[in-house]
Amino acid sequence: MLGSPGHSDPDPGPNGRLIVAGSNNPIDKLKDAALDALKDPKGAAAKAVEQAKGTAAIGRMVVGQVGRVAFSRAGELAGEVLHRRPPERTPV
Repeated sequence: MLGSPGHSDPDPGPNGRLIVAGSNNPIDKLKDAALDALKDPKGAAAKAVEQAKGTAAIGRMVVGQVGRVAFSRAGELAGEVLHRRPPERTPV
């Protein structure tokens, strides 16, 4: 455990931040995901399903928002058209 007797705290990296296991590198993330899938195929499949559900939920939310905005704008335009005065005609 960090900070407990007999264990030294980790040294910060060159930029002053602690180096933590794991990486933000996409290749490393892909490698880790592939290894996890090999170790626990059911768990990896469950994670993929949950991620797909989340992605679908975000998609539905975006579609709903776009639909509401489009419907609102269509109503505004219809109101503008209905309140326009017809052009005055000059006698011929």
